[in-house]
Amino acid sequence: MSDSGKGDARVTCPHCGASHSALRRRCPKTGRALGGDERMVGQLIDKRYRILRLLGDGPFGAVYKAEHVTVGRHVALRLLPPALVERPTILNRFLREARLMSSVVGRRLHQLVDAGLSSEGLAYVAYEYIRGRSLASTLSVDAPLELDAAVTIACEILEGLASIHESGFVHRAVSPESILLQMAASGHEHAILSNFGAGALEIEPEVTALGAAVAVAELPRVFVPDIYVPPERDKGALPNRREDIFGCGITLAACLSPPGTVRFGSELVNSGVPPVIEAIVARAAHASPSARFESADEMRRHLLQYIGVE
Repeated sequence: MSDSGKGDARVTCPHCGASHSALRRRCPKTGRALGGDERMVGQLIDKRYRILRLLGDGPFGAVYKAEHVTVGRHVALRLLPPALVERPTILNRFLREARLMSSVVGRRLHQLVDAGLSSEGLAYVAYEYIRGRSLASTLSVDAPLELDAAVTIACEILEGLASIHESGFVHRAVSPESILLQMAASGHEHAILSNFGAGALEIEPEVTALGAAVAVAELPRVFVPDIYVPPERDKGALPNRREDIFGCGITLAACLSPPGTVRFGSELVNSGVPPVIEAIVARAAHASPSARFESADEMRRHLLQYIGVE
């Protein structure tokens, strides 16, 4: 990504002092998070969370590592700035993430710990603190992954998606940026599905045209690279679990491609990816929703068969 685009918004890195495109999430020189406010470090939020350091930034506020001062537990604390708290639409979208995730449980999901509106005028959502890295940062240096590792990550993403879908929700932002790799005691990394701010209730096709139009208009904006966005979304399609299947298919392809690229079809096969895996990617990422796997469990079963797990 170039920093030299005309008229793009700029942000000054608090670590190296250079100016970079506001579209960047990390400084290209230091690798540290852009955005957020380092002055928040040491602040006490809602009389319970002491901010320790900045972890990253995003469209719905910066994320900090924080400690619950009573029990000593570390959390990943996302803060919505006061200026945005005053905008009801944005505040509602921010807090809906907490409402959504409070009703979903799964071992491959980033677990919600707490949420609220502090006396300081900050809205916050607290998640368990995970020691690890994002899949996006991993792929930026280590792609392509070994085939078994890529397939295992995809299976774990699909396990998390199945938990969400069973509760009636669609993630709508599946991409490497939404996946955390958690280091287990065994020394193996496991994929954890995160970033639920774009989530929505799955809307049945039987709703009226007017109801559908209203529902689509009220959906939160999705901040993911265009390649992970299914084509039907541009046509105003209702939230459906098959758009998450699409995102998982593209993510699997990214795991099997060189850094900064996503290969498909013969390019994947020619690079050594078995045709059966390429076929799974092709079906998951098909332009037509009806041609994709019907569920996360179905796609996961096909992948598990390849690695010899029934």
